[in-house]
Amino acid sequence: MRKSNSHLLRNTAMFFNWIAVALLLLSYLAGKTLPSHFAVIAIFGLIYPIILFVNLFFVIFWMLRIDARLLLSLLVILMGIPHIRDNFSFHPGNKSETKSNFKIISYNVQGFSRQNNAAFKPKVKKDILIFLRKEAPDIICLQEYSGKISDLFRGKNFSHAYYHSYYTQKGSKNTGLIIVSKYKIINRNYLKFKGYRTFGIFTDLKLKNDTLRLLNVHLASISMEQADLDLLTKPPSPAWEKQNVRHHFLDIYHKLQKAFRLRERQLTLVLKTIKASPYPVVLCGDFNDTPSSNAYHRVASVLTDAFVTKGNGLCATYAGPLPFLRIDYLFTSPKLKVTSYKKYHLRFSDHFPIQVTIKTGN
Repeated sequence: MRKSNSHLLRNTAMFFNWIAVALLLLSYLAGKTLPSHFAVIAIFGLIYPIILFVNLFFVIFWMLRIDARLLLSLLVILMGIPHIRDNFSFHPGNKSETKSNFKIISYNVQGFSRQNNAAFKPKVKKDILIFLRKEAPDIICLQEYSGKISDLFRGKNFSHAYYHSYYTQKGSKNTGLIIVSKYKIINRNYLKFKGYRTFGIFTDLKLKNDTLRLLNVHLASISMEQADLDLLTKPPSPAWEKQNVRHHFLDIYHKLQKAFRLRERQLTLVLKTIKASPYPVVLCGDFNDTPSSNAYHRVASVLTDAFVTKGNGLCATYAGPLPFLRIDYLFTSPKLKVTSYKKYHLRFSDHFPIQVTIKTGN
């Protein structure tokens, strides 16, 4: 009887192990396929860390049983070492501060509301502004900023700063993108195509001995509502019985598909702007996509991910209910040297702020 139970356990585990391996292989394909052609595959790129952990579980499971079947997940995990590098980074003791460095903070502040579609919260805005003034970066890039621009210039740190911004109506308030810089702005422009909102702004900044092109972007969101997040993050409950769950999942899939396709078009314009730049480039913002995505790989083919260069751990930047999502980035031209990377564990928004210090080539 015991042998029969043990045999059933092994067969059941192997069945689910094969499923986990298949999903991991599909997540590898996400970075190499266009979402407009294969939206389903792109979804597996979003949950790559979870699929990886499941496969690691099977490696440990078979190892404890001293079973050679551990090689199945292990070999497929090793096939994806580049994906591990993009999602996990280890650079202990990377702090490197010199006078020639400049510090950038990128932060999606969620309209100072702390939750989707919520009202503006003055206390949240006050806390975020206190944080920014305390850190005193040379450049600030904010997404979903709401309120007076002058609020960012109070205090000695930014009293003589320069700015570039764009606002759009979102519900009952204006939110948008803003760049605040201690360096002089010599050129301003927008990233937009007909029929859609402006999704990015960029400036050319005059540093001491260099000129830099800085892009701040907020790529297409999946636009999930609270009911969507509850469906994905909470176990089956009586609430599920009150709705057509199959129809709801299909609705979420269509939202994902729409966002994938729009981000693909947006990235085409972003890359065109980067390649046309006569200056070194820094690109930062909320991509709403993970390091296993096609969007990430398109940018990483021409720029360097600051997290990969100097980050530590998994570094999820999404502070909402979906786990392990790194969707906020700072990329640089190869000739710019990233000297440190930091994520702040602040829960003033559904994103965590990131800070990077950079040394120019000169």
